[in-house]
Amino acid sequence: MKQTKLKKGFTLLEVLIALAVLSISMLGIYSLQSMSMKALYTSKEKMFVIERAYDRISRQINFPNKAFEETEEYNGVLVHYNFKKEDSGVPMVQKITMTVSTDSATVSFTYYEKTSGSSGFGI
Repeated sequence: MKQTKLKKGFTLLEVLIALAVLSISMLGIYSLQSMSMKALYTSKEKMFVIERAYDRISRQINFPNKAFEETEEYNGVLVHYNFKKEDSGVPMVQKITMTVSTDSATVSFTYYEKTSGSSGFGI
């Protein structure tokens, strides 16, 4: 009677194939994490610019005759403000487009402001 040897363990080829499959799947996970980190950074930058824009609009509305600087440093970041004033087509209302930007993000807001002067109705 011939006894057969029982094989235990994995062959070198099986281990190499398993490592290759594992490496490919880890590369996919790494690229997903990398994209997620870039999206997080971009959204944080955008939220920072939006926060600065809301603050500036609030200051402009509450103190309409005060001139604020067009560039400011906030928490070590240089923030640029650009205002474009246009006629809104409505008497005594001015359309203002404000663009706020840093080195990595830009956002634009449009708001309307009452202008001083006569209404044109003889009041």
